[in-house]
Order: sequence, then C-alpha cells, then structure tokens
Amino acid sequence: MENYHGDLNRAKVIELAGVRAVEAVEAKNCELTSRVRDEFVTDCEFSASVKFTDAEGAERSLTAYYYPENVDIGNHGDDLSGVDWEIYGYEIW
Repeated sequence: MENYHGDLNRAKVIELAGVRAVEAVEAKNCELTSRVRDEFVTDCEFSASVKFTDAEGAERSLTAYYYPENVDIGNHGDDLSGVDWEIYGYEIW
C-alpha cells in the first residue's frame, strides 16, 4: 500500500533478526509517529523499535508499524488499550 511502512512480514523478520528481537518489539508500547501522511488517509501511523545485533555483529533497529483507524483512536479517547493494535509490517534499519 502506498504511504505505508513495514514491508517485511513476521516470518522474514524472525529469519533476519531472530525471535527474541521480534518478541521484544511486539511487547514494546508503540508511539504515534510524526510522519506526514495524505490528508485523505483514514488511519494513523504508530511504531515501536528495538535494537538488536545481526548475524554479522552489526547493531541494527527493528521497527514494527501499526495503522489503526482514526475513528477507532477517536472512539477510545485517552485510553487506547481497546484499539486494535495489529502489526501491519516490520522494517530493519
């Protein structure tokens, strides 16, 4: 999808970063990003990141992206625990 981040799926990220890094990023609270998006988009971007060491010994970052609907965010007010926090995809930096 255009304007979305996180082209890697969970299985590929486990292969590249390891299950510990994936479980760590999934357990971490996500935050609203400051990324500017098209005014007609009906969702907003959140992400969470963790550092890990890849197979070659380099320190990398693993980011999980979430795109909950704006309406869902608005309906929950200050308590976002009821929002559907489904991970859209992952990126490794």
